[in-house]
Amino acid sequence: VYKRQVLSATPGAGYAFDHWEGDVADPRSATTSTIADDDKTITAVFTQITRVLTISVSGQGSVVPAAGRHRYSDGTEVMLTAKPAAGWQFDRWQGDVATGQLSVTTIVLDADKSVTAVFVRAQELAPPTGVIAYPGTNAIVLRWDAVAQPGLSGYHVYRRTGEEGLFERLTASGPVLAAQYRDDTVVQGGEYYYCVTASGEGRESAPSEIVWAQAGAIILWTSDVAAAAGTCTIVPI
Repeated sequence: VYKRQVLSATPGAGYAFDHWEGDVADPRSATTSTIADDDKTITAVFTQITRVLTISVSGQGSVVPAAGRHRYSDGTEVMLTAKPAAGWQFDRWQGDVATGQLSVTTIVLDADKSVTAVFVRAQELAPPTGVIAYPGTNAIVLRWDAVAQPGLSGYHVYRRTGEEGLFERLTASGPVLAAQYRDDTVVQGGEYYYCVTASGEGRESAPSEIVWAQAGAIILWTSDVAAAAGTCTIVPI
């Protein structure tokens, strides 16, 4: 009488039992048996567990990894990054993410999972208001009311040197963060015209009203002038 031997296969972390190779009663069962009636070679075959991450996009924008289906080893932590297209803004991740409100987040693939990056049309930025030009010696300082809108990254300042013509951007290296700007490139006695825009997430607002000042002038305020948003009367020295 030959003895029946019980065989049991236990996978390691990240692996799953697939099948037995050799003379066993049930090659697809992790627990099976064989009859020891001769010399035998039996192999337990394990395969690495893979998980599928499906990424989709709603609206206009790009994601990393790219939209589509991606395979990863079980337990892999994947970083997700969402970047809106011009005129759009990131709204949220939806699906199998723990933190959906951040454009950069992570997901652990302990099962097949699906996520969607949701982009919405960006709200138009309002132009700055209350722009005032303060003339000084060899400089003109601009101040304005801060724009309180999501996605604002700063302001651009534009200038021209006559009543007509195109404005030149003074903030070519990037927007200023504070609601003020000091123009140190003026010439004493010169008249300068300014306007300001709000900027953020690939958007730029319409320009503010135009204000002007003369470098080195003395500014005189009256109650009527102060009420006229961003305008002033300047008396040259």
